[in-house]
Amino acid sequence: MAANSSLVHFGAIGTVHVAAVGTAAPTDATTALAAAWKDVGWISEDGVGLNDTSEDGSEFKGWGGIIRTVAGSVSKEISFSCLETSQLVWELYFGSTNVGVSPVVKFDIPAAGASVQKALCINTSETINATLYPIRFYFPTVEITSRGELRLNSDDAIAYEMTFKALGTGSLGSVFGVVAAMAG
Repeated sequence: MAANSSLVHFGAIGTVHVAAVGTAAPTDATTALAAAWKDVGWISEDGVGLNDTSEDGSEFKGWGGIIRTVAGSVSKEISFSCLETSQLVWELYFGSTNVGVSPVVKFDIPAAGASVQKALCINTSETINATLYPIRFYFPTVEITSRGELRLNSDDAIAYEMTFKALGTGSLGSVFGVVAAMAG
């Protein structure tokens, strides 16, 4: 197959949505998400990171070297920084479903061992020669595994950095991507 520049895509713009676990999955890359999906707002210029992590792998050695490597568990991590200070972002970042906004903003510190699980949908698209190339990644269940430091200063916007781990098992149980209008 010859090189095809129309298959080179950039995730220059996009959105991140969260919903309760069990919310209906998207069926394609272009249909609007149901009202249950909430947009987290502006994401930092670094965009969204999708990383595979392998854990507990084993190397089998034979006479003369490694003859095989067997992966143990493999997981997908998703990371991004939200720039908007909103009730939804605070619920994700502070791990509380009890964020009050009137008359003052307050939230409960979650109990030890409490976790935040959501469904996650990442949308990005690009237009090349008047053709739209949308890409949508859907994760039925993710859990927040880490949160970055909040930096409060006059030089930068407050960024709520979060890392999620995709949970699930089986075929398409953890993640799937939907790409529409993919070139040859």
